[in-house]
Amino acid sequence: MSHEQLNARNMQVEESRRHNSIRQTRGIGLSIYVQRIISFFVLLLLPICAGARPFLYVGNLGDRSLSVSDIATGQIIATVPVGDGGPVGIAANPAGTRLYVANGHDNTVSVVDTISNTIVATFPVQVFPVAIAVNPAGTAVYVTNSSSDTVSVIATSNNAVIATIPVSHGPQGIAIHPSGKWIYSLATNDQYVSVIDADSNLVVETFRVGNNPWFAIFNADASLMYVSGSGAIYIVDTLTNKVTRTIAAASLGVEGIDQIVTSPQGDVLYAHATNGSLTNDSVLILDPQSFAVVNRIPVGLHGLHLALDPSGTRLYVSNQGDDNVSVIDTGTQKVIATIAARSNPRPMVIVDVPPLPPTVSVIEYYNAPLDHYFMTALTSDINLLDGGAFAGWERTQQTFLAYRAQSSSALGPVCRFYIPPQHGDSHFFSALPAECAFLVLAAADPTHFPNFSGYSEEGAAAFFVTLPDATGACPTGTVPVFRLWNQRFDSNHRYTTNPAIVAQMQARNYVLEGASPNHAAMCAPM
Repeated sequence: MSHEQLNARNMQVEESRRHNSIRQTRGIGLSIYVQRIISFFVLLLLPICAGARPFLYVGNLGDRSLSVSDIATGQIIATVPVGDGGPVGIAANPAGTRLYVANGHDNTVSVVDTISNTIVATFPVQVFPVAIAVNPAGTAVYVTNSSSDTVSVIATSNNAVIATIPVSHGPQGIAIHPSGKWIYSLATNDQYVSVIDADSNLVVETFRVGNNPWFAIFNADASLMYVSGSGAIYIVDTLTNKVTRTIAAASLGVEGIDQIVTSPQGDVLYAHATNGSLTNDSVLILDPQSFAVVNRIPVGLHGLHLALDPSGTRLYVSNQGDDNVSVIDTGTQKVIATIAARSNPRPMVIVDVPPLPPTVSVIEYYNAPLDHYFMTALTSDINLLDGGAFAGWERTQQTFLAYRAQSSSALGPVCRFYIPPQHGDSHFFSALPAECAFLVLAAADPTHFPNFSGYSEEGAAAFFVTLPDATGACPTGTVPVFRLWNQRFDSNHRYTTNPAIVAQMQARNYVLEGASPNHAAMCAPM
């Protein structure tokens, strides 16, 4: 609802207002106003649950989506549509709260909030972004633009491209030194690696490795960088940027080497190997000193990417030809499970996602003599109402969930205003920042906004919810909360997640608010 709609609505109310209004609920408004300062303070200080959980994000090129799987159960818990070009590359920030997705043909990068699994931003880069990485501080994202021969540098604070750096031809791989000082752009269409100084955003050196360098990782002390190309693994001394050893794929008994990862202790290398277009691929377990093949583990068809869980006990392999992911127990060195993906799964990342804050029940009450509804998540309110402090108020047995605190930018506070007796002696809640800001402004200027005179903000954050999109639709994993207005002089709203109640209230001449066509005023957790 816009500011103009708010003003017009209240003008309509003012015109029809009766002068003999009876306000039996004034006690609830004024008493709760006294209580809410302590209650809101306590509510916001409640601790957020500790302990992040690992989730596997798989980029599906076939249907341009991300599959989100709970590692503990192996089940897909969410699917996130991304750009038209498909998720060619994905990377997470160190906090586990953001996932950055390179959408190849779309020439964009999407930002996913991992707590709500929703896209919170999409912005353009250059032509055909492929590889993407986040620096250790979480302040910058680097993406290679393969068809532009550039690397875009993105500030995570505002998702703005702050630099575009020319590099060697066809960059499709990227690696960041653990110190965050050096960025390595791998020219997959060439034989070179461009070294970027992260402070100046300039290429300070270019060195040759071999054919088609694509993936790169570092050993435990970052003195060596392992670069995988189509036909070899190249070992690079990071002090001199010289290739000190080349391990040909043929010497390992395979046709090509794709992504390589190292165990947390650095004592094992895992390499995805291709064995021919019509045969299943394999994962090679290598000794990082001798590069002897310790074991070969058959996996699915036409894979490319690997992801190792933080404990180093599970290795995940995306099988593009089979539309699934193989799970390897690194202790037994056997495939122990297969996780379903969607179409053409390729890039993967395991993210330790912080938990959502604890939920709280929002309780609805009804006063039959007044024909007013009220909702609250505050214990002080609930105790007063359930204790009979205000005559006529009873629970409707309708509730919905909300969050106690904000742990993600996808969650927003719900403001709460007390409407004084001359305007309805009621309460108003909104999750829209523009509405909340307007009411603060209008209440402070009764000369220009007489219909909002006496409005009082009882709390800028009564509770927290997910925000609907511009069409009033809610993201996956949430349920829409609808707001209905009674269109009477004694202005009052009802908030509900029940479509049947929406229909009942509309039959009583209540107006459904919220953006069309979906009309959610806020989105509650399931």
